[in-house]
Amino acid sequence: MILIVDDEYFVTELMKRKLSDLKVKSITANSLESAKELVSKSSDIELVIMDLHFPQENGREFAVWLQKHHPNIKRIAVTAHSYEVHREKSEEELFDHIFQKPVDFENDLILCIKRYLRSGE
Repeated sequence: MILIVDDEYFVTELMKRKLSDLKVKSITANSLESAKELVSKSSDIELVIMDLHFPQENGREFAVWLQKHHPNIKRIAVTAHSYEVHREKSEEELFDHIFQKPVDFENDLILCIKRYLRSGE
């Protein structure tokens, strides 16, 4: 199962619908606090796709928490701020993949998702 985390409801619902069309099970969270609760309650989450910027919250801190408490969950970051990603060397350790918005869902993101979901089989 994939957890989609973005503070924009439209983004999470659109991605969930596209994944559903591909028969990929997903759940959504619109805050990092909600995402932590979902991850803590479900052992089915294999992959988290997340934005890095949230009002009052920091996506990198959530990625550090995931890495510490759930190291087997793959992490994909999606951000509109690519310059920040390149500035932080530790990003490569926090995320399995980083995409800059807008993301080509069919040609880039879905291939990446399939690769990470398959790696856990």
